Amino acid sequence: MPAAIGVAPLFNFARAMEIVKNWSSEQVIDELSAGNRHAFAFVVRTYSRQLLQSAFRYTKDQCQAEDLVQDIFMDLWERRGKLRITTSLNAYLNSMLKHRFLRLVARSNLHEQAMAHLLQRIDQMENVILDAMDASDLQQTLSAAVDRLPENMRKIFYLRSEDFTLREIAQALGLAEQTVKSYHSELNRRIREAVLARHPDISHSLLALIVARLMEN
Repeated sequence: MPAAIGVAPLFNFARAMEIVKNWSSEQVIDELSAGNRHAFAFVVRTYSRQLLQSAFRYTKDQCQAEDLVQDIFMDLWERRGKLRITTSLNAYLNSMLKHRFLRLVARSNLHEQAMAHLLQRIDQMENVILDAMDASDLQQTLSAAVDRLPENMRKIFYLRSEDFTLREIAQALGLAEQTVKSYHSELNRRIREAVLARHPDISHSLLALIVARLMEN
């Protein structure tokens, strides 16, 4: 249990796990809503690791991931009397994480994260492109293309690499879904044009593969 979760000093987790271990999911939710501290401690201990893994996958930063998860649990406890959970608790917590991360992205400059994502994607597809072109050359081409993207397009590029839909991205950025779809199409076009300008002899199939790998989630 990472110390950054911030609730460990307040709860006896071993005791909570012993008390709650035979409860149904519905009972855990009901007791949590009623302010049962054992139920809350059980939720923290049970779901922290998976949430931290997801948060780190989103942020690529351990401290930021821990802060996000801590905020989720603090919000869960503060709003315990108003909980309306119609899905599984796991799905509810992951939904909280996604929405909190999207809010973070909406007010952040993602230049560094977008570039880090780009390098990660190029590393993943290096074996595919190695025989057709130089990976470092492609990296320079794509880095320049991403660097020239407007901020909203850069955010879409970054978020589409995760499990965020265009609708979720639109809500986070305060844009119409059709606007985000248009940005996404324009983003694809710009990447294609950048690669073609530097590598005019590239095959259509390899170009399509490169763009797909960059944008896949």
